[in-house]
Amino acid sequence: MEEKIFNLFLFISDGIIKEIGAFFHKKSGNDESKLSFLQSMIEQDLSKVKRYPVPKRYIIYDENNLEKSGFIRYQSYQDLALTGNQIDFFEEIFEDLKAPKNPLMCITPVVDGKLIINGYMKLS
Repeated sequence: MEEKIFNLFLFISDGIIKEIGAFFHKKSGNDESKLSFLQSMIEQDLSKVKRYPVPKRYIIYDENNLEKSGFIRYQSYQDLALTGNQIDFFEEIFEDLKAPKNPLMCITPVVDGKLIINGYMKLS
């Protein structure tokens, strides 16, 4: 049975996630084969990604201790992911793209325009 599966991107600069992006495919098969497919499509999907702002509920404080909404430090996102709550970070994207309840996803950081795959920077 075909389902929507998602390549998600975190656009990071200076350690701060400033935008997020998504591209989906409709694919059937088991989760392992779908995840493998998503990983094989990362570079291609990055060029077609739909970009979204970081949700306003996420805030950072700048060097003057002023609150800025719509940003999150990458380290804070990683803490969120460790607790298994990273799906909430993409809630608005999943609503916009009419994702299934527990969508299969591959999340890839893009630091200063460079893909970070399995902890390694992809040089192109």
